[in-house]
Amino acid sequence: MRIAILRNPSSIHIHKWIDALSRNDLYIFHIRRDNKVIDYNEKYEILDRVTFVPIDEMLSNNNVLRALRYILRKLGFEKYIHKNLARQLDKKLLAHDIQILHVHGVQFYGQIASYIEFKPYIVSLYGSDILKRKKDKQTELEYIECFKKAEVVESSSKYVANIAKDNFSLADNKLRVFPWGVNLDIFNYNSVIDKFDKIEFRNKFYDASFIVLSQRSMTDLYNWKNILFSVKLIAENNQSIHIIMIKGFGLLDNCEFAKQYIEEHDLSRYITIYDHFIPIEDLLKIYAGSDAFISIPNSDNIADSLIEGIAMKCYPILSKNPAYFDIFSNNNASFIESNKPVHIYNEIINAKERINRSDIVESNFQQSINQFSWKNVAIIQEKIYNEILNKK
Repeated sequence: MRIAILRNPSSIHIHKWIDALSRNDLYIFHIRRDNKVIDYNEKYEILDRVTFVPIDEMLSNNNVLRALRYILRKLGFEKYIHKNLARQLDKKLLAHDIQILHVHGVQFYGQIASYIEFKPYIVSLYGSDILKRKKDKQTELEYIECFKKAEVVESSSKYVANIAKDNFSLADNKLRVFPWGVNLDIFNYNSVIDKFDKIEFRNKFYDASFIVLSQRSMTDLYNWKNILFSVKLIAENNQSIHIIMIKGFGLLDNCEFAKQYIEEHDLSRYITIYDHFIPIEDLLKIYAGSDAFISIPNSDNIADSLIEGIAMKCYPILSKNPAYFDIFSNNNASFIESNKPVHIYNEIINAKERINRSDIVESNFQQSINQFSWKNVAIIQEKIYNEILNKK
């Protein structure tokens, strides 16, 4: 098959799809805003059957023109920018003899696709493009047109799919819901645990009997400050608990705030901040050395990090995001009452007591193997492609 993906190649999600679909002739169409030529094949050591195709956004040759483009967007002329990109996209899809286009994310990329003539195409919902979308009239119209033209609309959770269906009159026969999963060859607990000393790792955290990983980014969306403030309660109650907090895409200023708070309240025994990029090899060890993970964003889809956590035998401590209930319940996770520090603290304590007297972690681990393997997701995706192409 000759498949085109429309998305920024720097996205970690696109790396996964490239790997999953690499036995096909794969084309990654991306919007280039500064006319810089990036050799993605060299940068990411991509396979030979993958071709990167840039589409230059109008008014992008220099800073003055880019400022003009920004003003046009603010004045509501986005649709003309989207139409210009759609014309280029149509030409390049034709030039490369593409059989099927896969649009990743309806925000921006799907809005461009709403104007193309090419058929067939699929749209994958990322979650934030539905849950946190702009609600101006033009955006709504482009979303509606994108969904109308799409052959299939994919979502990794029923919750996000249902919101899209309710807001944009999506037909049930267009929707495909399946979790994306993770690469279990990488997130392989047994393989990782064989290669490092878990006791030595845990000794670095003051021999805490319960280590909780906060692996989501230190941004407001993920309520990192409330997690930080809950640590003060852990210390006041002299609990043998340690929180590992990872900066991710958060600002360094947030890390500085956290470090100052930790110093002011003498909390270094109870929390560690990782304020730098963590290589995958080290992240795997952090997962394997932790007892639980905490994910309490204001809104979310079924994030990869949730699947990574249970695949690495970490117990989930979660906010009551509706998407989470596709795969989690009170039987296999703990849910905080609210994002208040006291409720976070209470649920961490409950989680500590709960996993000491249950086989939930092992059960979740088996679920990750049976349901959330990235290899199985690739098979599902190729079946959908074939289903669509067989209709032509």
